[in-house]
Amino acid sequence: MPFSNLSIDVNTLPRQEELELQPVSPKFKAVQWWNWSVLWIIIAALFTGFLFLPKVKLSVTAIIIVSGSLLLLAVIHKIAQLLSFRFRAFAVREHDIVYQQGWLIRKKEFCPFSRIQHCSVNAGIFERKYGLATLEVFTAGSSGADIAIKGLTAEQATLLKEMIIKNAGQDDNI
Repeated sequence: MPFSNLSIDVNTLPRQEELELQPVSPKFKAVQWWNWSVLWIIIAALFTGFLFLPKVKLSVTAIIIVSGSLLLLAVIHKIAQLLSFRFRAFAVREHDIVYQQGWLIRKKEFCPFSRIQHCSVNAGIFERKYGLATLEVFTAGSSGADIAIKGLTAEQATLLKEMIIKNAGQDDNI
């Protein structure tokens, strides 16, 4: 078969704007709140514990500056989480699954079914409390999940997993 590599008119390609993304469950905000709270409680506890070490002698000013900096970081982290929540969305199309996330740096990932090796549904302690789960999609050659869609209802995640497994590895003739 002779080699062929013809040019494609870029104007005829489908537009990403035409892709209808579904937002993740609004309950995921609560999960993010709990995860954020646990993280910052641990950081505060470590800082407080550090202050009680026998050889640590910090001035009141240094303690106030470090405490204020940690508080500022916690607030910035929470604001970034809230802003990024609006951009968490996914879509399932005929030949692939799409996941978008990020506020400051927006990332849209496309994973063709023909490249998928396996997928899994996971739920942490706070996700289970709110009936949510994370769908992880793996392709060959990666050490971790290629796409991890957080904030799906447990039912959505299970249905998507079954559909992906059914279509995984099939040649989509793209």
